[in-house]
Amino acid sequence: MKKLSVLVYFTILLFWFKAGNAQTFKKGSEIKINYNVKNLDFSVKASWKPLFVKEGIIVGSAEIEIKKNSEKQFTKLKVENFGIDIKKIVGVNFIIEKGEEIYKRKILGFSNNNLVLKYDQNEINDLIDESTKNFDDGFFHFYSFKKQSFWFQDINFDGVYEFILNKHFSAQREMDQFIVFDNQYGNFQPIVTYPQIEIDGYTRIDFKFKSLYLYWSNGICANSNLIFKLNENSTWELKEMKKEFKEDPFSDSPCQTKNYFIKNIEQSESNFWIFLK
Repeated sequence: MKKLSVLVYFTILLFWFKAGNAQTFKKGSEIKINYNVKNLDFSVKASWKPLFVKEGIIVGSAEIEIKKNSEKQFTKLKVENFGIDIKKIVGVNFIIEKGEEIYKRKILGFSNNNLVLKYDQNEINDLIDESTKNFDDGFFHFYSFKKQSFWFQDINFDGVYEFILNKHFSAQREMDQFIVFDNQYGNFQPIVTYPQIEIDGYTRIDFKFKSLYLYWSNGICANSNLIFKLNENSTWELKEMKKEFKEDPFSDSPCQTKNYFIKNIEQSESNFWIFLK
């Protein structure tokens, strides 16, 4: 019975590709995406190869072009695990491998290789404000932007929008990884004033005190919290570390926490790398 079901399924796929529909594209083909950008002096487009879907996000490799319209500068970025919320996709139908939604399912084909998506900076700004209100700590939680492919936001407090790119399911515990690109007169480069560590779905920003909170999930009684603060030189200094530990890993005693407070940037850098070991 199982073999028969598989045979019927692939017969349906074969029929879909040969049924006379001229606009059918097989796995590995590209979709050209143009973003209809509003309330921002940028244009964005992408060439995207959708490979799999997981938790309602279609993911694949992409080349993204960002252009600042007023300065005629543009940047091309190549990225793996570029994802788009399937609910935002209109005009393209996907053939998806059967399976449970929580697991990766292959994209076997799609019906159209051109896609127009909406990006409205005012809507993004509203979502950022809403995110800070939805959490008791009042921080911006990167996890709340899980379904965003990218967005523009000033997160290093210099008055200029950075470009934040979401690499879906690429960080610890299959969280999303967020890459921040600095806007240098319309030319975007990976930002150097951020800590040289991974910003992911666990990361939070305190806009009021210009602080960045990172969390490492390393298992029972081995998790870590790091707090960075932006100084006057626009450099992120490690100011505090909290590390869980257990003197006797085989005992039933609760986890203990050890705090480290950092006084200056030299101590910040040395303690950070020691802390990593």
